Amino acid sequence: VTWSEMAGLHPDTDWAHWLREVGAASSGDGIGFGTSWEDDLAQLGEVGFDEFVVTLEWAVLEPQPGHYDAEAVERFQTLLQQARARGMQPWACLVDGSLPGWFAVDEHGFVDDRSRKLLWPRHVEWIGETFGHLVNGWVPQREAIHQAVRSHLLGLGPPGLRLPDRTGKAVRAALLADGEAWRVLRGSAPVASYQTARTFVPMTDNVAAARHAADLDDLYRARWVEALEQGIVEFDGLPTVSAPHLRGAFDRVVLQLRPPVSIDAEGNWAPLDRRYLIEAMADSFATAAAHVPDTHLVAAADLAPVEATLDDPDSSAQTEHLLELMEATRERGAHTWWQTSPFDGWSWERGFDGRPGIIDANRKPRNVADVFR
Repeated sequence: VTWSEMAGLHPDTDWAHWLREVGAASSGDGIGFGTSWEDDLAQLGEVGFDEFVVTLEWAVLEPQPGHYDAEAVERFQTLLQQARARGMQPWACLVDGSLPGWFAVDEHGFVDDRSRKLLWPRHVEWIGETFGHLVNGWVPQREAIHQAVRSHLLGLGPPGLRLPDRTGKAVRAALLADGEAWRVLRGSAPVASYQTARTFVPMTDNVAAARHAADLDDLYRARWVEALEQGIVEFDGLPTVSAPHLRGAFDRVVLQLRPPVSIDAEGNWAPLDRRYLIEAMADSFATAAAHVPDTHLVAAADLAPVEATLDDPDSSAQTEHLLELMEATRERGAHTWWQTSPFDGWSWERGFDGRPGIIDANRKPRNVADVFR
């Protein structure tokens, strides 16, 4: 459960500031999860979910540096307790895209060494002390590399840049921040590295497109694999950072399955032919999973990539596609499936028009919910 999608963006996050700058529609209170979560947890339990991952939204808990909101702490603690009482194992995600404005802007975020090495571990340690007795696992950051690429290369998130050099710094910072969180949390409960599995297909016989696709594969996959295999974080043009604690780190690796994209000579992205969608997504999982054979592997996805048609989100074809993808990743080594969006929520690209969940925003289960039951 991404807090911003389900309960709305906190007004003091970097995302909220950026959306106001670009004139995007407000998230409001999302789909009301901030007040309806007890009923929502009950519905998830009825569908059959046995693990529940929720974002402990940093800006909600610490709206100002060093000042924690006691009511927010109690609310999140009660939410985790209720998930456990309903038979689900709660996991806590510390960062899912949005960051407090004071950290991301005033303190320059993870790319700043002081912020990453001092302020971030301080927060992680506080989270562990405050919520550790209530969780069965930790996700320090969800798809941090994907977020860095979107925000610094594609301009689709704060700070809205299109700078390849800055992208490498942001991805390196994301990996090192994961390492700092692992250092603090390991041993308290299983800790998961949450990455993106995606294939980049260059235009046929196009050298420039092939170079762009290779660079993207390097950003999305090769760097974090190298960090876990060798304990180093390196990028062209940047000093290599020794991080021996990252070698063999993490108890789980979660791979978010995203649709493959075609890359042209200018580096532009376009959807790949949907006829190859399931096979390509499963192959993306297998390629990444091959480098972490001794780790508990989780395949994660929502319904958006496997929709048969936006006009019929309850179609039997959609259910069949999801089953095919789940089975394909299991055959390729997945131990667990995480449904990324149990409910339809808000996103800045689509507002409330996206339909990634197995339960719609009005809490009506789709036909595909029977798969999970």
